[in-house]
Order: sequence, then structure tokens, then C-alpha cells
Amino acid sequence: MNESKNIVPEIDCIGCGKCCESFEIGYPNPPKKEMKVIDAVWRSEIDRFKMLVGIGDKITTLDDGDCTWLIFNVPCKYLLSNKTCEIYDNPIRPLLCRKFPYPTTIKNSCPKIRQTKDSEL
Repeated sequence: MNESKNIVPEIDCIGCGKCCESFEIGYPNPPKKEMKVIDAVWRSEIDRFKMLVGIGDKITTLDDGDCTWLIFNVPCKYLLSNKTCEIYDNPIRPLLCRKFPYPTTIKNSCPKIRQTKDSEL
């Protein structure tokens, strides 16, 4: 069950499983005047994630102007080979998954929709 108010799974989701092949954490970019101090702090946080043994080499970043996204390129352990979730209707399904997409997410944030739009350019 999806608890997000930002999507109607039966209409908006095409079931590609792309959203479960990686996950992202967004760090809002600080205002320009505060950039120097804050930038050093959260860059060190991102660098610490990248040093994690076994996962650090699977992390990439993307700066979209508003946020710097830390992208963990690791599939969910519950993503089945048919691109469905093994625990979709189970209460142990993480809140991160149940609430996706988030209030700040737009439909273009779906990896499949983004991939399709990019290929049309």
C-alpha cells in the first residue's frame, strides 16, 4: 500500500521497479551567502557516506540547483526479479517506500518517466 498523497499507483505507476533500484537523499543547497561554511559541512557528510566499505563506490551525487542528491545505486533487497516488491503489502515495508513520492517529488522524478523524456530529446 502506498501512503503518498502525491501519486495514484494504479494510474501513475507503470510498475518498472526503477524507483527500487536505487534511493536518494536530498541535501538542500544553502543560500549563496552561507555557501562557504555550510558547503564544507555537508560535503564532509557526503564524503563520509562515500567512504563506507561495500557501498561507498556505489554512491553518486547529482546537483539540481536546489538540492545536492546523494544517490545510493543499490537495489532494495525486497525487489524481486519481476520488478515487484516482496513486502509491498506488509507492515514492515519501510516508511521511505510507503511515502514515495514525497511532497517535493514531481512525476518527472520517476526514473522511468525521466528516462523516457531524456530519450525523446
